[in-house]
Amino acid sequence: MLEFYFSYCGVLKRLRSGALGGEMDRLAKHFFTLGYKRATAKIYRKRQADPIWRGLS
Repeated sequence: MLEFYFSYCGVLKRLRSGALGGEMDRLAKHFFTLGYKRATAKIYRKRQADPIWRGLS
């Protein structure tokens, strides 16, 4: 389902290998089911990762 929102192989690989990797397809499917457009889902996905990165710096 991530392929609906992201087309680059490197991005897909990175998303699936991260801390939330096992949940990324489920989240993408949820966004798709709710009717989220590609750009909106990408913003939400980025916001999910931001707190993790802030905590590491």
